[in-house]
Amino acid sequence: MQALRAAVFIDATGDADLAARAGVPFHAGDEDGIHQAMSLRFTLAGVDTARLCAFLNANGQGQTGEHFLHFWMVWGKNSTLEPLFREAVEAGVLLERDGDYFQGFSVPGRPGEISFNCPRIRPELHDGADPWQLSAAQTDGREAIDRLTAFCRASLPGCENAFIGVVAPMVGVRESRRIVGEYTLTLTDILDCARFPDVICRNHYPVDIHSVKGGARLLHERDGTAPYFAKDAYHEIPFRAIVPVGISNLLVPGRAASSTFEAQSAIRVQQNCHSMGEAAGIAAAWAAREHDGRVRDVGIDALQTELRRLGGNL
Repeated sequence: MQALRAAVFIDATGDADLAARAGVPFHAGDEDGIHQAMSLRFTLAGVDTARLCAFLNANGQGQTGEHFLHFWMVWGKNSTLEPLFREAVEAGVLLERDGDYFQGFSVPGRPGEISFNCPRIRPELHDGADPWQLSAAQTDGREAIDRLTAFCRASLPGCENAFIGVVAPMVGVRESRRIVGEYTLTLTDILDCARFPDVICRNHYPVDIHSVKGGARLLHERDGTAPYFAKDAYHEIPFRAIVPVGISNLLVPGRAASSTFEAQSAIRVQQNCHSMGEAAGIAAAWAAREHDGRVRDVGIDALQTELRRLGGNL
């Protein structure tokens, strides 16, 4: 046991671990308490990307060249790779759920290597704040990677001699706890391109929900009537979204910031986490130096000026 003492704390755990233990109220999952799907990413090395590119081009997944590949398959979404997945399931190479989400990319600067934004972890393992589920998810992901590797070797030309290059050291968690903050970002804020006087960063990553319930809950179509769909549209993230209610000297940037389940799916990505984290770091330092740790006393205008000076887009 040990105590870590500080004037100000930043909870950048992603799971609001410190905030939850300090008594900050939080939400987790959707209206049923179900979280977004977790994934365990990996790469295949030893890929003949020229042959893979030619195969993809010939099979309806147009590519711009072997150095910038992108291919995918999701059941029922008209992917030209779906027949290959169906054959692999029937042959026992893949499980049915391996086709719930499959996506591969080339890796700039690493020729002959493909990075996969999959596999998804089985649906009952979805709580990234539960260490037992995380442990089981790691095993489940490794088993799925072996299946997907076998599929690629057998079914995708250019991958016959491929081998597993890298497996992510940890399962990727998209959503767990979300604090109740001074402001809660909503789906309406995103679709209406909301502006805030205490803005700390801008975002236009799509509302992207990887549901374990089956079926798509993606709201990132390319057109619509909401302001969100206009060219160069964006919404803002306010400082108040990283300030938890009830605590004077704590900031919670990142995917655990105060937001609804839908809104969180748009702000959870790395660039937003970096931007919120930078604002939190500056504010925490100023609060410790000038305000006895009270983060709400930090001058927003001064914080925004400093972020802009450092290159922030707000």
